[in-house]
Amino acid sequence: MRLTVAQCTQYAIIKGFLDGTLSEAEACERLNVHRSTLYRKSLRVSSLGPRGLVHKLAGKPSNFASDPKLKDYVLKLWENDFAPYGFRVAHFYQEALEASSRPVGYSTVLRWLKQEGFVKKSRRGWKHHTRRPRREAFGELIQMDTSIHDWLGWGQNLALISNMDDATNMIVGGHLTFQDTTLGNMSVLRQTLENYGLFASLYVDRAAVFKVTRTAQGGVIRPTFQAKYQTQIQRALEELGIELIFAYSPQAKGRIERSFSTWQSRLIPELRKQNIREIDKANRFIHEVYIPKHNDRFAQNPKQFPSAFVPLYKADLDNILAEKYLLTVSNDHIVQSKSAGISLRILPSKNRTSYAKAKVQVLKHTDGSLSVLYNDQKLHFANL
Repeated sequence: MRLTVAQCTQYAIIKGFLDGTLSEAEACERLNVHRSTLYRKSLRVSSLGPRGLVHKLAGKPSNFASDPKLKDYVLKLWENDFAPYGFRVAHFYQEALEASSRPVGYSTVLRWLKQEGFVKKSRRGWKHHTRRPRREAFGELIQMDTSIHDWLGWGQNLALISNMDDATNMIVGGHLTFQDTTLGNMSVLRQTLENYGLFASLYVDRAAVFKVTRTAQGGVIRPTFQAKYQTQIQRALEELGIELIFAYSPQAKGRIERSFSTWQSRLIPELRKQNIREIDKANRFIHEVYIPKHNDRFAQNPKQFPSAFVPLYKADLDNILAEKYLLTVSNDHIVQSKSAGISLRILPSKNRTSYAKAKVQVLKHTDGSLSVLYNDQKLHFANL
């Protein structure tokens, strides 16, 4: 058994003390120990020689060492059941090992994966940012944003629209659509309103679905319903009494921007593992499985109680959360709008046989259906 340099030095001093060449005081001073420690070490050296300075457990497995079979199990589980789907280590640990009957720490799992070359240390620079203070009550501010990504592995980008509470980091609405549209955003707003109630304010970027923008030639893109320079979502939020707040940089809504990184690192592997490639099944998985699990893991308690959400009472979401168009019926009872994708024929009713030249409201609902209203009365129609 080889001694360390420090142990060799200790042995020489203790040997000198035993041989009488060093006094007790000199030996204690050189070893920087109490005399009781000197005598204890001297007894071990006199009976065992240099081996008396080596700890009895040296060279033996630690009492806290992990079972080698457990390490093999974890590595095979990672390599066969999780790594092929793109899971990250923390996600893998939470899904497969955290509640397992075979206890093992996260740092141990990470070390094993690094030792085997399955995981490499990431290096990224950090910039100093001052974060905007959170709102204090749940429902005081909802952040809304869209992430365009190949969520289902089609090779085609889809839009994931998400609502996140600013005070708690809770996802309060999420939906996968083919494009980032007004009705898609209204659908997510409806999820939040139906599940939690009315909230105080909505924090969004200046995308065209939220804010009327000017073209490079100085023209203005306007909606076709009533108010000038007002988008359909602005009109709906105004009817609901929800304040709309615009962010002027991606960093301003950094919390929801960072949450999309979590969505991408966790949702995509889980969809792959479940072999989900249809958008309807993906949305069902998002609503029933992913969002509750995400909130259990990442949501935090608000600083202030009670919640700022209030009941909807008798708000007609079918009417409010819909694209509304004020259109004129032609002489042959056709209602058309190329920009809105509307083409239908008004059918006769008991109240009125002809609606020629009448102004009607055409509503496009979040489920894709249409409604036609005249003086708040629904009219029958046929799609063309």
